[in-house]
Amino acid sequence: MRRLIQIVFLWCLCIPIFAQAEGWPSQYKGVMLQGFYWDSYDDTKWSVLTNQAEELSRNFSLIWIPNAGKTSSFYHDPNSKSMGYDPCFWLNNNSCFGTEEQLRTMISTFKEKETGIIADVVVNHKNGLDSWADFPNENVTGSKTGFNYSLTWDNNNFSGICRTDEANRKDDSPVKGKLTGNDDTGDDFDGYRDLDHTNATVQQNIKTYVNFLKNELEYAGFRYDMVKGFGAGFIQIYNNEAKPTYSVGEYWDGNYTNVVNWIKGTGYTSAAFDFPLKDIINNAFENNNWGALSNKGIAGDPNMSRYAVTFVDNHDTYREKSNRLDNNVLAANAFILAMPGTPCIFLQHWKDHKVELAKMIAARKEAGITNQSKIVSGKYYDGGYVTIVQGENKKVMVLSGFPQGVDMRGYTKVSEGTAENPNYAYYIETETAKDINVYVKADQDPLYLYVWGANDEVLSDGWPGTQLGHKKMVGDTPYYYMTFKTNSLNFIVSKGGDDTKTGNIENITGDVFYTYSNNNVTDETEENKDKVISDEISPLTFNNNELVAFFESPVAWNSVSCWAWNTERQGVKYTGDNWPGQPCQYVGKAANGNKIWKWKYNNSQTDSPNKFLFNDGQDNTSVKSSEYEIINGGYYTMSARTGIGINTTTLFDREFTANRRSTICLPFGISSEEMSQLKGKAYYMAEKKGDVLIFKEVTAIEAFKPYLFVANVTAKSLQPFNDKYILCGTPIPEQVGTFKFIGTMERKNIVSDNTTNYYIYIANDGTFAQANEQHGVNVGAFRCYFSCPTGTSPAKDIEFESTTGINHHVSTSTHDGNIYNLNGTLVAKDGNMERLPKGIYILNGKKISSMY
Repeated sequence: MRRLIQIVFLWCLCIPIFAQAEGWPSQYKGVMLQGFYWDSYDDTKWSVLTNQAEELSRNFSLIWIPNAGKTSSFYHDPNSKSMGYDPCFWLNNNSCFGTEEQLRTMISTFKEKETGIIADVVVNHKNGLDSWADFPNENVTGSKTGFNYSLTWDNNNFSGICRTDEANRKDDSPVKGKLTGNDDTGDDFDGYRDLDHTNATVQQNIKTYVNFLKNELEYAGFRYDMVKGFGAGFIQIYNNEAKPTYSVGEYWDGNYTNVVNWIKGTGYTSAAFDFPLKDIINNAFENNNWGALSNKGIAGDPNMSRYAVTFVDNHDTYREKSNRLDNNVLAANAFILAMPGTPCIFLQHWKDHKVELAKMIAARKEAGITNQSKIVSGKYYDGGYVTIVQGENKKVMVLSGFPQGVDMRGYTKVSEGTAENPNYAYYIETETAKDINVYVKADQDPLYLYVWGANDEVLSDGWPGTQLGHKKMVGDTPYYYMTFKTNSLNFIVSKGGDDTKTGNIENITGDVFYTYSNNNVTDETEENKDKVISDEISPLTFNNNELVAFFESPVAWNSVSCWAWNTERQGVKYTGDNWPGQPCQYVGKAANGNKIWKWKYNNSQTDSPNKFLFNDGQDNTSVKSSEYEIINGGYYTMSARTGIGINTTTLFDREFTANRRSTICLPFGISSEEMSQLKGKAYYMAEKKGDVLIFKEVTAIEAFKPYLFVANVTAKSLQPFNDKYILCGTPIPEQVGTFKFIGTMERKNIVSDNTTNYYIYIANDGTFAQANEQHGVNVGAFRCYFSCPTGTSPAKDIEFESTTGINHHVSTSTHDGNIYNLNGTLVAKDGNMERLPKGIYILNGKKISSMY
């Protein structure tokens, strides 16, 4: 067998991902800086921040800056100051912080250093130019995009302003009684005009605005101001339009449920500042009430921490004594720098504690703490609280207060409190822990794994643990598996409850294999330790005889149901009599931590539904996905269809013509012992000689590698392998020089461009066809194509390695296994050279020699 290549596979990498708003990246490791405070006009000038780019980008991946739009006061008096919360212009970005040119320079400077700038987007309300409600029309052609951005407002009927706005009631208002918009969809804001987000013109103007920010000014994302002032669903509309990488809303509310419901209301297209944790921080660190840290806000919820942006203070809380944290400020920052979620450090705190904060940020990055890292331990000790979080590489441990009796063996101190800044210590694990895999035979479903480590650190989800979904082949048997970064662990297997749990399996220090049966497990490690273990088994398989779909839900959803209908038959119920519809089957987790569910239509009707949506399975309070057209095997998220799974019918029903060269790229391997079932030979691209590609025969086929295949007989050659488990992975190209041979797991269109030419091989006449730069050519699923840089001499023919030592090439379209003389006359069948006169002949397009 040819060399084995190690590949890291993630769930659903076979799925093409189209751009969509995802709220906040999964497994995000960055730390954000709030680059301003109230009245920080000198410290926050664009030129000042640009000059600090080297230092800031070493520590921060994101910087949130003030609203950059020109205000009406600045329009009338260029010496006036405003923090931007009285927005007037959206497309004119000359303000008291600097010119638009300086803003663009700052954004591009940080972008080059891989730090994104977050725009402060104020669209809850708007200020007039000369009076209360005369919004300026704007028209700008983008210097970068070349796109025309235009904003037009109804300044006659004022239909874009809520009629509940105070300007419709106040006696001194020039527009009293004239505002004709709908009622406000959120809290009133008695400062400027509340925009009516149900109004089509308002929505279009905001879409234009956020597109301008994202695509023309190149902001990395948005911080939405005062999101209590309008419905959460409008954030989903705007984010689905601009598709920012980062979105966070200021939903100022200390109630966990209210903030989480707002995140859900955006369709999970936005994160939120963790105001519930802010209240906890104030209580714990202001009053030395360390036990309060047992509640950790949104960041402490493993299902929601991805969407938590944690902070100690911001520009609003800092300027008011009642909200500002005055005690243990550095200790509080140490706490959020150990926690999951995305920490946002306040500029004034950074200026005051730069050295120690930089140490802890570096340690966080070294440990690999993400916004979805697991809090493996949180304990109150006499005098303080200890939080331990498992990163991708190491754990970090933060001590809040002065906890007594803490075991710090295996940890190295990063930063600790002083008399001036007491009550904390920050540690990182000294050595990187190893990976331990726990395998459980996948012959039952569901199965749960509850895992804990030293000092009662919980390494899985809370009881009953994590539902197993990821599978690998161990020899010929599928096993569920989970990987833990630790030096030892203990675990329990169950079917989800106390009545099905096993006893404790303890002190595991290496990979183990078990079979679960009747509340017990059998250790099969010895029998399996030397077996070959495959890559991931894909859960995304379907065939033409069934109607299925796959849905990626937020990790917080513990169930998913599908509600389906047919637009032509409104009275027919396809997924049960009542909402929420037909339950879906959990099949695993995506790479981003979200859950994957499979819906399979039960065919109870004579016809089929053509539209559906997914929900969280709740009877009365369901959160719903978008509505979709049904595509068999489609892969859907909350807001988009992002691809399709693997159609096994397409794979196994493919017919190969005898003696014709075909390309294959398979999502499973074929061993040397199994090759005889293939009834043909496979070849890999080995070298290029001039304009000829040389292919050599293989004795086994590796998953996701490209091959030429020549069948012995016309047949569905892959049918013998239709019981193979489909693996999840990405194609692995072969390359000789600058020439590549590339497989694909899906049907795709390839188009040449000014850097790369793409080719398909036409077996009928043994030629290469180049994909043009307009329409390209289509390549079927599980097939291959070629590429080389533009200007490079393309290949003109293919030659299989000769076993005779004669390697002269003769171009011919005949590759049928028969032997011809140089005139093309058939002289022998099936490659039989016996009794052929001495001379030169042609077999499968190559010259061969007979010495008889």
